[in-house]
Amino acid sequence: MKFSTTIISLLLCTSFFCHGIIIESYSIQDFLNYSDQETLAIFDIDNTLTELQSSLEIGGHHWFNYLVQEKENAGLSHIDATESILPIHLAIHLQSLLKPVEKYTPSLIHELQQKKIKTIALTARPLILVDRTVEQLLHIDIDFSITPLYRDILMFNAEYPACHKNGIVFTGYNSKGQTLIAFLDLINYNPKKIVFIDDKLEYIKSVEKAVEERNIEFIGIHYKRLEEKEKNFDPAKAQQELSYFLATGTLPVIA
Repeated sequence: MKFSTTIISLLLCTSFFCHGIIIESYSIQDFLNYSDQETLAIFDIDNTLTELQSSLEIGGHHWFNYLVQEKENAGLSHIDATESILPIHLAIHLQSLLKPVEKYTPSLIHELQQKKIKTIALTARPLILVDRTVEQLLHIDIDFSITPLYRDILMFNAEYPACHKNGIVFTGYNSKGQTLIAFLDLINYNPKKIVFIDDKLEYIKSVEKAVEERNIEFIGIHYKRLEEKEKNFDPAKAQQELSYFLATGTLPVIA
């Protein structure tokens, strides 16, 4: 009986490690409950670690996705739609600052790094924002180069070009799962456990699917703190703000 129970437990553990779990969370501090010395800690950036400092509709992740969808509805491919928006997206971000979604987010990153837990960011931000993203994060005291998997700038291909800089992996047009695996293979790193937090469930499932073939324990955290804010996105207000920016070259100031 004891032998049978042990076998069953092993099978359950194997199933857990291969398929992982996904939980919902409204607090970044939940990340600490699932992290240990064997963890590769991976953070999404927009709407997970950070949001725009201003209360403008333009420049945010939801605004960008809305414009891409509008272009696609007009007949453009996803890549062509995205490429058409990138110049204005970069121009807005050059004038935009970020703030942590939660005030203790930077200290949580510091705590993981002080424990020598490998900590990186994995973002779907376009490659045109690589340098600006590093600047924006450093401005709020988030620095993924402190406990890096790889110290140098690295341009690589998954299906499309991707980039690593300062501990941040930029997916470009690739899925997050395929980009992460391509990066880990390139630097010859095979973690025992991955904990990944993202506000988009599809991105979490992408990483889960990619790592399950590697027999890596996976815990996905679906971060929903800004879910209502994204639902309340106002396209008409965003268009007014964009028109002002295009006419003046500066972002509108909200009193």
